[in-house]
Amino acid sequence: MAAVSIAIVGRDDKPVYCNEFPTKYHWEANSGTMGRWEDELFGLEHLSEKDGQFTEDDFDCSLKQQFILHAALDRFVQLAGPPPGFGWRSPGVVGVDAYFVGLLCPVEDYRVYGYVTSTKLKIIVVVEDDEMIPYSEQPAVDDRIKALMAKIHKSYVEYTLNPFNQIEGTPIKSKTFKSKVERDVEAFNRALS
Repeated sequence: MAAVSIAIVGRDDKPVYCNEFPTKYHWEANSGTMGRWEDELFGLEHLSEKDGQFTEDDFDCSLKQQFILHAALDRFVQLAGPPPGFGWRSPGVVGVDAYFVGLLCPVEDYRVYGYVTSTKLKIIVVVEDDEMIPYSEQPAVDDRIKALMAKIHKSYVEYTLNPFNQIEGTPIKSKTFKSKVERDVEAFNRALS
């Protein structure tokens, strides 16, 4: 099980951050460039401007991941939207447990999880579906996903506290924010592999 992509969606349902994290399946051995996407939606490829090859700096969300994230956002709006929204939240829950929505929906070979803050910022994480995880161990996996989302939320808060960053309605371009998220995702993926 590994985190495949992450999106942060503002309170107006506009994405402010979207990134895909290639798993071992996606990277060609020793080349450092993106290989062909065998399972790309409609056979389309996500190409960069450099010789039709990806580098890590160019990597964004593929069309397939964008579709998955949009489908999950629809489900998110159903669960956390206007009344009777927030029905997933147990009464009296505080802290990270109050923000974690949990599994939004399974899509193909992925599971999509959600997290919503008190300011209606939504964090969506897509992870590979590992059918080998016993049902009894699923709460531990959910706790790790919840911890990953809390770290991403913390990084976002740190990003917004910088007075030089524009935060309203603009995509996040900060290299510091991106590197923090990538580091957290790498640690998450290593812990679950």
